[in-house]
Amino acid sequence: MLLRLLNSLSKYSLANLLVSISGLITFPILTRMFSVEEYGTISLINTFILFGTTIAKGGLQHAVLRFNSDSQGSEKRNAYYITSIAGILANSLFFSAAIVAMYFASETVNAYFGNHLAVTSILLIVLVGILAFQSIRMSLSNFFLAMEQSTQFASMQVIAKYSVLVSIVFTLVFIEPTIANFFYAMLFGELIALLCSLFLFRSRHSVVWNVASFDRALLGRMALYCIPMLGSEFTGILHAMSDRIILDMLIGKEAVGLYSAAYNIAELFNTLVALSLVVAVQPIYLKLWQEGGEKQTADFLNNVLYYCMIICPAFIWGVVAIGEDLLTLMASDQYAAGAVVIPYVITGVVVDTLSLIYAAGLYIRKRTMELFVPMVISVVINIALNFLLIPEFGLTGAAAATLLSSIALASMLYYRGRKALKLDFPIVHLLKFVCAATVMGLLVLQISFASCFPTIVAKVVCGMILYSTIVLLIDKRSRDLVLANTLLKYREKAND
Repeated sequence: MLLRLLNSLSKYSLANLLVSISGLITFPILTRMFSVEEYGTISLINTFILFGTTIAKGGLQHAVLRFNSDSQGSEKRNAYYITSIAGILANSLFFSAAIVAMYFASETVNAYFGNHLAVTSILLIVLVGILAFQSIRMSLSNFFLAMEQSTQFASMQVIAKYSVLVSIVFTLVFIEPTIANFFYAMLFGELIALLCSLFLFRSRHSVVWNVASFDRALLGRMALYCIPMLGSEFTGILHAMSDRIILDMLIGKEAVGLYSAAYNIAELFNTLVALSLVVAVQPIYLKLWQEGGEKQTADFLNNVLYYCMIICPAFIWGVVAIGEDLLTLMASDQYAAGAVVIPYVITGVVVDTLSLIYAAGLYIRKRTMELFVPMVISVVINIALNFLLIPEFGLTGAAAATLLSSIALASMLYYRGRKALKLDFPIVHLLKFVCAATVMGLLVLQISFASCFPTIVAKVVCGMILYSTIVLLIDKRSRDLVLANTLLKYREKAND
């Protein structure tokens, strides 16, 4: 089972590496073509798009994943496809239209952006189109995820990212680098990505398009499951993004630009490592629960957690060690002041990842309301701390508020999740590797050259060698795993 996880994880990691590379391409282009204030404005609009996409998906992407194992047999399978797709389309169109209607009923959005960006009716329709295309595409991709078709899922993610990237870069370089043109290009890229996703879906999933296959009872069960999930996802986005909105209110868009640039550096690593892990683990434990029961599921997740406790401390220290150099290299010196938030953000990412694993029992038993309540509490904590800390500590206060509320959320999910599925929390094991990673991090931080790039390379190489050596010296289980893999490869070569 661990090898199966590693196989899926390798594909998701490769896809997320390519997605991260696209970020490495666009990030320096945007930070150099736009002022810090304009970059902050783009970040704020993207925040509102993210909120809108979350609403337009309606949580149905989670239901697609969870109800896949219940749809065995050709008739049930076809009903599952037809009902899910109909729900996804109806939800996306309804909420997209609702957002347009709300805009025309109020000028709040225009007033919010003031002279920085007048959100005209045409641009609003463009933004709504983006969130509609995104919500349908993301929901469709979960069919591949549910069936552990990791290659197809990863391909959809990469195609989508690079369609948008090429469209934006071409528009900004060869037409005109304006905020409005950025989002026009984004709409075109999302349309291409959606068409490619539909083609890939049709080629891999056989669906008989018969209205009679639509199952109202199934849609009702999916709705009951996904409504709390929608609330959890929306509050999760609010938890992650409210700091930008409050920063804008209390300090201004230049602060948002600095904060967003540094936050995006941490998000690149989140996409590459933490997100890959969550995406790979969930379909496996859901299938294990269906086929093997509670014990096999708990054993699998405990194995995952054991190795997470080894990797996570080093992951945090590694990003902290290279964060400022990488930000300066990619975004220029004018964004360097934002680097103070990186340690807080990357620690919060790791805490969120571990909390999702500990909450597995709640997903399995469909107790989604127990996910929603902690999210609401954490959002309230986050917003309150932002208003309390930002006036005193600025960017650091916003990052610290997010981290503290993430820890509060993780504590609540851990407590509730263990009631649904009891998982280990090897505290001594974790502290051992926190100490090892701290030694590695403090030593690597001493490395410095005249320019950022060789400094980053040297820190990464030295850090990996040093930490791997420490892990193999102090952890027998890791030594046994490496030895077993080495012997397996040796036998395969001998058989060839």
